[in-house]
Amino acid sequence: MYKKSLSRIRKFMANKSFVVITGLLGLSIISNAYSKNTVIYIKNLIPPNDPYYSKNGYKVEPQGKGRCMYGVYNPNSHTAIYGKDYGEIGLHYAATHWCTIHDSWQDFKVTNSDTGKVVGRFRWYKIAGDIPYLLMKDNPGNFMVNPILWDVRNKLNIFCKLKA
Repeated sequence: MYKKSLSRIRKFMANKSFVVITGLLGLSIISNAYSKNTVIYIKNLIPPNDPYYSKNGYKVEPQGKGRCMYGVYNPNSHTAIYGKDYGEIGLHYAATHWCTIHDSWQDFKVTNSDTGKVVGRFRWYKIAGDIPYLLMKDNPGNFMVNPILWDVRNKLNIFCKLKA
């Protein structure tokens, strides 16, 4: 029985391309599986008389293809509703392989849940070796803000923070 098993292993090992491909695939999976977490926090401070107000909140969804992004928690169901605490979207981004020396990003769109209209777009962005931050891409009337940099009253506040 032992000799039969050993013979089978030798046949597999004889096929060098099988060993090389399996090894490379394994290394790739291991290196991409290690990721870090970031959270995008959202707080809706828009009063009911504002033209950007949404009774049912806002949906934030990833848009397009990102780079070195390996997952978004609840991208299709997240809403930030007026009068509630901060909502959050968790993100996984790669921390190994080529992502350690390249920048990472993912675009998001913000949709008014009442009208279904896209009201803004932003990009989650991480420069290699630095902390992630947000870039506002399409932000009519300064509707979305980063509360660290801008006036936070009567806005949809979106900001980013590393998660432990």
